[in-house]
Amino acid sequence: MDAASDAGSTYRSLDRPVWAPPSWLFGPVWTVLYATSAVSAWLVLRRRSLAETRAEVVFWSAQLLLFRRSSRAASLLLVPCALWVLYAASLNFAIWRLNG
Repeated sequence: MDAASDAGSTYRSLDRPVWAPPSWLFGPVWTVLYATSAVSAWLVLRRRSLAETRAEVVFWSAQLLLFRRSSRAASLLLVPCALWVLYAASLNFAIWRLNG
């Protein structure tokens, strides 16, 4: 089965843990996460130039700590994204285990 051609039906056909969200929830969640990430980046960039924020851009994986140097609000806006990524990684692992 080609997951790229019909991801929704592929997701529904997999054995999933009971805590897996419905497939329709992924679009709205990612939309909100991208919006909060954009606002977070804007909060940092309005205080410092892009050249001055190079470390924040290069070391995206450490963004919560790096952005906090420039803006506590920017850092806090990234917390939902970090939590969702952790949740999604756990979900992927659980689905892999159930279907592997």
